[in-house]
Amino acid sequence: MSNNRFDSIFKGKSTEFLLSNGLVEMTDDEAADEQVCMSMAVPLPLIWKNRDDNEKYVQWDSEMEKHLQHLGKLIDHGGRESFEPFSIYQEMGLNWSDGFAQSQGSIGTCCLFGHWHAAKQTSLTQAKLHGGMKPVEIQPSITYSIARGGWGSGLNLAPMSKAGAKYGNYLTFDVGKYSTSGSAVTKGNQQKFAANALKYQSIPCYVPDLSFDTFYELARAGCACNIGSSSWPSGSIIDTNGMSIGQGASRGAHATCLGGFAIEINGTKYILWTNSHGARFKQGTRIKQNPFGCFVTRQNWNLLALNKKFGTPYINFIELVT
Repeated sequence: MSNNRFDSIFKGKSTEFLLSNGLVEMTDDEAADEQVCMSMAVPLPLIWKNRDDNEKYVQWDSEMEKHLQHLGKLIDHGGRESFEPFSIYQEMGLNWSDGFAQSQGSIGTCCLFGHWHAAKQTSLTQAKLHGGMKPVEIQPSITYSIARGGWGSGLNLAPMSKAGAKYGNYLTFDVGKYSTSGSAVTKGNQQKFAANALKYQSIPCYVPDLSFDTFYELARAGCACNIGSSSWPSGSIIDTNGMSIGQGASRGAHATCLGGFAIEINGTKYILWTNSHGARFKQGTRIKQNPFGCFVTRQNWNLLALNKKFGTPYINFIELVT
């Protein structure tokens, strides 16, 4: 492995991708390396005890399931609807440079955005649960570039999760806003602000299966994931419960954010989903989610054709919330 952090951290990675190929399938080497990352995962109590800068992964086991159930109960007690991430963002009076959600623009950086939106939404919920602490705004363009060996289009979930865990997430305060040109991605920024990025390491938790019930469980706990799929909602309608639910299907290969919030209304279970293609979705009248996304239900779950060939979805926990 090269000592140059801008070389790929995974073996066998080609950096020659077309702009249309924002999300690419894992190579055999990347799939093997993802298994190594999974083998490094430890139970949640050990994560809490270990505060060093080594990369960390948390197991999805009985301890994690209990933790998710506990978080869900805390959110219920605090008033579930008030824990919708965009609502938390507004309640905290945050005015992040890149906003609550951001568009990737004309470059295939969707894997960056699935990671980014998942980190934001999980951190917002964790901050509210910890007494209204305000999370710092991250901007993971450098982390993304480390994962793929340089700025450009094309990546999958496996190297993105590893780069977040190994090198952390750079701060907007340090490196500036996102741009399609990758203006934040310089060796000077990378080296100067590396220590700060390590304070905000990702601690991925790989999701054990692709079922609606599993994602509903983690979303009820305020956790959000980076996911890869071959279709996703192209628009939304307002249903009889006043919720914006996805309809229509865009097809291709795309990474997005799933989770961060879930709710059951009149027997229908809803999971929040966030895209990176602009404000294309209607806001609900019951839950006024950010119009970069909408909700999926068991009935329209097939709009998200999740596939692990793009890497295993992971909850993007951030090590430190301030």
